[in-house]
Amino acid sequence: MRVPSAVAFLVLLCAQFATPNTYWQVTHGGWGNGECKLESNNIRITINAFNVDIEEDATITALGSVSWGDATTLEIVGDFQFTPGTALRSFLLWNGSKVLKAKLRDRIAADSAYNATVDRNQPQIVAHDPALIECTGDNTYQFHIYPVNINQSRKIRILYSVPLLATDIGPKFNIKTAFTFGAAHSPVQIPIEIRKSSNAFGNYILTHGDTKKTVQFGVTYELPYADFVSQTTDDWNYFLSSAAISIAPDTSSFNKAYCYTLDSTKAAGNYSVIFSTVPDTLVGILRELALSSYTLETKIVAGEKAYVADLPYKGCFGVYIKSSVPWDRKIYWNVYDKNGNSMATFTQVIKPDTSSPSNALLPLFWGTKYTLSQGAGSLGALFGYVDSRMSLLALEKDTLSAADALQWTDAGVPSLLPQEIIVKASDLPLAPKENIMFEFTSVKVTMKELAKAMKIIMQAGNRVCIDFGQNINAPVKATLIDLSGKIIQRWDRVSVSGHFAHVPLNSGCKGMFIMRVQVGSEIVQKKVIVK
Repeated sequence: MRVPSAVAFLVLLCAQFATPNTYWQVTHGGWGNGECKLESNNIRITINAFNVDIEEDATITALGSVSWGDATTLEIVGDFQFTPGTALRSFLLWNGSKVLKAKLRDRIAADSAYNATVDRNQPQIVAHDPALIECTGDNTYQFHIYPVNINQSRKIRILYSVPLLATDIGPKFNIKTAFTFGAAHSPVQIPIEIRKSSNAFGNYILTHGDTKKTVQFGVTYELPYADFVSQTTDDWNYFLSSAAISIAPDTSSFNKAYCYTLDSTKAAGNYSVIFSTVPDTLVGILRELALSSYTLETKIVAGEKAYVADLPYKGCFGVYIKSSVPWDRKIYWNVYDKNGNSMATFTQVIKPDTSSPSNALLPLFWGTKYTLSQGAGSLGALFGYVDSRMSLLALEKDTLSAADALQWTDAGVPSLLPQEIIVKASDLPLAPKENIMFEFTSVKVTMKELAKAMKIIMQAGNRVCIDFGQNINAPVKATLIDLSGKIIQRWDRVSVSGHFAHVPLNSGCKGMFIMRVQVGSEIVQKKVIVK
């Protein structure tokens, strides 16, 4: 979508100095733009086993006055960025009692149809209520809503889905909303309702800003607008951008798998998503090897294909796989020494869930990862999401019937039907026959886990051994304190080898003490008796 070069320059200049990126612009009889207000922004999240479905609606007002041009045919323009792998799937657009449902169309055709409707070269225009959302870069999107009168509002509601990802604290949903950040004026609080589907499991932690809380399902949380804003600075400028909120399942999300088979169409194949951690059987072996060099390897087999990758100790991974034959439901673990000799092997068997209704979305997420996360090809036309080739467009002819419009008044966004994905059959891309994405990461150890694992061992020669139970890469400090709180001895720089550290005690030191150990910015305390 092209905008006048002067407008583009002003938008770029404003972005540099952290001003909003949702604005209105004149389309007929002149030139100009102005600020928008986010009147309301409601977000409803449904948690499934390996993804969340989000419906987000926004009511946006064009503020101010028009000095030059037609004030009744303004266009609202904005952009937003999702977290990697997010699939933008559908939207509804309101104009009074009318509701339009978007269709997914070839981007060039959608852009052409939108501009033909707006027809910026005509001095007058009959409103046809179009809206367009297109992908403009890495997980970045731009939306256009037309027309709007000055100081009047338009309402839009979108549907998008976010996959479960492996992160440094285990599997987590990282969610960036679309309309919350960007307008010059926004609500003080943003309501988020969190629902739980029948196939979700365990407990979930919601993190926004500096706040963490256990999710109560069916509750609407009023989150501060500031928690959706990320602030950064450099030597010259002050930047604002959209911040993510997260929903993290407990450890019951580990060692789970979901499988789905698509029998027909060009996207036919066997799809699986697998989340796992290092099996307990291997953890003890790896601790013994911590002082030597080793490689931990995982292998996943589907027919004649084997996918192999290295994994950090105490790590987790998430795998999204498409294959011509089913995955054999096993993860093969191998430990090699620095010379490539096998030190240990283990076969982990996972019984996958094949019955959950949400498993039908597995092809969608495999497609988004292939296209958006890996930057390889365009599969939106096959799986039904916005990518570099496919855009969502709603025109006046896409108006729902009065009965259907009433159904979606308060909540919900209907998914696209096959006939609403409009592209020539000859232009449909072929999905790669095989592909896999590993998302490996080290799991961040919590202080509760570290405190449980850490041991203080007295050794000969008045020395103390600190056994962390796992490799430590962060800087370590230690302090010995008596029971009255007096500091007896401190070590500002403790040398750690693998998961062990050794510190000498002053001669004559005897009794019961507190050993306070600081790992990075975290502190763990243990009692120690020196005889």
